[in-house]
Amino acid sequence: MAVPASAQTPARVAGATGERAAYNYIGRYRTVLPHLVFGAYWHTKITFVNLGGNPVTVPVNFYDDATKPLSVPIRNYGTLTYVEVYVPAYSTRTIETNETSSDPLKVGFARAAIQCPSGGCDNLLVYGTFGTVAVPGRADFEATLFAADSRSPMGTLAFDNRNGFITGVAVSAYDCTGTDPRVLIDFKYDDEVGNTFHQFAIPMSCPGHTQFALPDFNLKSQGRSGYVQVFSNEANVGVVGLLFNPNGGAFTTLPVVEYLK
Repeated sequence: MAVPASAQTPARVAGATGERAAYNYIGRYRTVLPHLVFGAYWHTKITFVNLGGNPVTVPVNFYDDATKPLSVPIRNYGTLTYVEVYVPAYSTRTIETNETSSDPLKVGFARAAIQCPSGGCDNLLVYGTFGTVAVPGRADFEATLFAADSRSPMGTLAFDNRNGFITGVAVSAYDCTGTDPRVLIDFKYDDEVGNTFHQFAIPMSCPGHTQFALPDFNLKSQGRSGYVQVFSNEANVGVVGLLFNPNGGAFTTLPVVEYLK
């Protein structure tokens, strides 16, 4: 993704305000899966765990990078841009993509709207599992991604681009505060001892989604480690961190600290 020169200047230096959210993955606001990927040896599953005594219905919409409805092949459901998942009390349900290795790679994000007329919205856990499958000559790899809090304007994660490791991020923007469909997403990099060494902003559709490897996107992060803050003053954001091992294609998700308004 090319970044205009005008967007590379650290003009927007103010971070998001608010208290750090408690690290609780369960609740009615945990409804955004910031990264969805399928095709070209990639596969995604979304799991719903109802820990309460009342049934919950979870409508899920799928979107591409431009937040147009994304048609997703869902096993036992068909190819849909929207699916409704009913989760009985004290039960789990899982939906998964139903692609083939020859299908083109498609990415985007998913957003749910938890419905619980009898109560129990805060007893639902939503998480995604995605990874590579059936790559010739290589083991399958997958990682878990918990649903992000839809109220968060900021996510912070550690990165490590040393010794051949590569940190990637995926960002979804939604609940835009203005009428302009383009917003700025800020990236602020601090080194291992907390010194800011780079900051810039990129334009992005809102709602929207993007993903990239940090070393490719920001040359100043190559061979370095530290943490990066991803935030917007014009939208809420969901952030995913991925750490890729240079040996054999293994990867893992990185924990993201969220902030509430």
